[in-house]
Amino acid sequence: MDTMKNIIIDSYNRIIRVRAKKTYWFLGLAVFMAITFAFSNINSASVFQEKLRVGLKELYEGKATITIANKTLVLGYNINDKWQSENVFTSDNGYIFKPATDIYVASNETFSDYIECNEVAITLKEKGFDTVSANISTGIWKVYIKGAKNNDEAEKIKAEADAGTHLSFTIYKDNALRTIMNFSEGEVLMENEIAQAAFKTNDILKGVYAISLGSRSYRGIIEIGRYGKSGVTAINVIDMEEYLYGVVPSEMYSSWPKEALKAQAVAARSYAYYNAFVARKYPKEKYMICDTVISQAYKGFSSEAATCNQAVNETAGKAIYYAGNVIPAVFFSTSGGHTEDSQNVWGGTVAYLKGVPDSYENEPAAQPWSVTLTASQIKNKLAAKGIDIGEILDLKIDSYSTSGRAMTMTVIGETGEYKLVKETISSWMGLKSRKFTLIRPSDKANTSFLAVNSAGKNSGNLIGAYVVTGTQGTVELNTSKDQIIAFSDDNSNSIALIQGKPETYIFIGQGYGHGVGMSQSGAKGMAKKGYNYKQILEYYYKGVEIK
Repeated sequence: MDTMKNIIIDSYNRIIRVRAKKTYWFLGLAVFMAITFAFSNINSASVFQEKLRVGLKELYEGKATITIANKTLVLGYNINDKWQSENVFTSDNGYIFKPATDIYVASNETFSDYIECNEVAITLKEKGFDTVSANISTGIWKVYIKGAKNNDEAEKIKAEADAGTHLSFTIYKDNALRTIMNFSEGEVLMENEIAQAAFKTNDILKGVYAISLGSRSYRGIIEIGRYGKSGVTAINVIDMEEYLYGVVPSEMYSSWPKEALKAQAVAARSYAYYNAFVARKYPKEKYMICDTVISQAYKGFSSEAATCNQAVNETAGKAIYYAGNVIPAVFFSTSGGHTEDSQNVWGGTVAYLKGVPDSYENEPAAQPWSVTLTASQIKNKLAAKGIDIGEILDLKIDSYSTSGRAMTMTVIGETGEYKLVKETISSWMGLKSRKFTLIRPSDKANTSFLAVNSAGKNSGNLIGAYVVTGTQGTVELNTSKDQIIAFSDDNSNSIALIQGKPETYIFIGQGYGHGVGMSQSGAKGMAKKGYNYKQILEYYYKGVEIK
């Protein structure tokens, strides 16, 4: 039996040729960080013109069903970034998409539009066949007959249809691509083998044509496909600037200073372009980047804020360049006083990703934190990774980076030791960052302090101590908290105030995220001090050009 694609080519000599885009396979962040740029210079006038394909991974990937809540839905195809409309549907109760995994008996004859095809489908339905109109590609429709549970039943239905209608039929098994759409008027099947069906809407929400997937709505085009998998996944095909409208408020508070928002917009634009078009972050997927923090957070039109849209508009087309190339401008929430060198996180030395003091981070989005883990909990965390060294006897921090982040931590067990390195420390232990002090079971409370205003000569006890406030008043130091933060010109550090507990390990820390690139909390602080977005970016990314 010929495939659907071959039948269309042979019978009508019509095949849509989708332009193949050159991509660079993304070999993992650790490898990327270790290499130097070898890509040609990018013409800034033409940068960011191609549409992004954003996988809506957080809520709409691999689902049994996906619902579009709009009243109108325009079926079409996005060929070479140009929209080709196929049919407009209306529905009083939305549209439900699901995988079409059945065996179908499909007509060999085709029809030029939905109306013509549906008329034939209705005629066959009146003869007792369970039919559905199927869109093959632009201007090509077929009648599919449902109901076959196996090959024998499909052969029987085919024979009846061949004999009882004016059409001829072929059997099609599941191709891991087909989807079916249920709406108030019936059903429509999308073949998705030659080109992926996509959708727009004529519904206007707050002045914008937006497609609603329930809890979130999106500008641009929505694809709902299987892409060779069992469930259905939604992909948002959208212009870069409109994409950023949904990124900036998802990554940074919309109430923060404008220059911080503009810095976030430029960093996010650079990161998205690099990971979508230079070194594909998801080379095996049909989307370029996703909507989670694995790429950068994106919540679509639902999250947009006027302040963030303005920040995007005022920096339109601007990106961060190093040696003439757009960089993947990584960023994070809160540094805890000092950003980190890339080699201390991912392993590769990158000239523009060097740690810097973050003294502007005076109002951190993520407050200082503590995490308490028992020995048995640590054992379970290692077991989840396939590591068994018996009962946990001790933890030991072997080394710190100059920024104050733990570089290696040895877990000592009854039957051996296991060393956690760099980001595995925080990810395996469930910590917000690696900038912490470890309190072991036998550690005593730290109640001493150093009087820095006396050249380090005076010392005393924190119990009953007073500190000077920003208004030049005094207040008794609260030592009931887990820690106090000591600031210096080039860093800030946690001073733990609690003592250890039996078979318990307490991580007293600050900061949130990997620590490389721009600190969002620091960008806020710099903006409040009067720095503009270019100055903010040039501080956190060394030797770069904003253009």
